[in-house]
Amino acid sequence: MELLLLLMILGGLGYLGYRYLKTNKPELLGEKPKAKESTSARPAYASKLGDKQTETPLWELKSGDMVKFDGTDFFVQYARYCDDRGYKWTEFLLDDRLGSKLWLSVEDDNGIDLGIWKEARLADITGKVGDQTVSYDGAVYKLRESGSATYSTPDRNERGRFEHFQYETDTKEMLSFQCSDSINWDVSDGRRCSPLDFDIYVNNQQEGK
Repeated sequence: MELLLLLMILGGLGYLGYRYLKTNKPELLGEKPKAKESTSARPAYASKLGDKQTETPLWELKSGDMVKFDGTDFFVQYARYCDDRGYKWTEFLLDDRLGSKLWLSVEDDNGIDLGIWKEARLADITGKVGDQTVSYDGAVYKLRESGSATYSTPDRNERGRFEHFQYETDTKEMLSFQCSDSINWDVSDGRRCSPLDFDIYVNNQQEGK
């Protein structure tokens, strides 16, 4: 019995020794060590928000960055920086490269205020720009704000001034009217959203230039 117990102990020690060598010194067993995985490689797009606990990076979007929204990947085409007598906001044109385009507006209004917008037709609006209320798609929109703002688009080397009116329903759907020539109005309908609605990926290839 004592001999059997001794053999079992020696066998266990031998197995532990084998596992140690296989893991730490495989060359002593005639095996090639495994190559260590490289940690320096970076994908073309790497997560910007990480755990999404910060809203700040939305201000930092630039041309070429990718934004995942509502299950679709959009690419930032350019940013337009707007200033209405000190009240500032940024508008980012997003393109899925398949024909769909959205605008993402980012405002600092007692906290980050985000809106996602798509083009609407002026002909579908009942009422005139500047009226206290207008109707669109069966809903009544009330005038929320209006003004005159300057804008700059560094990626396109453009700058100028535009008039703007923003309307909103009681359930927070929005309409935006913008005009830079006093004749042709650009109309967009939008809704508010949260930073958690987005996954943002930085174009590291551009950052490395």
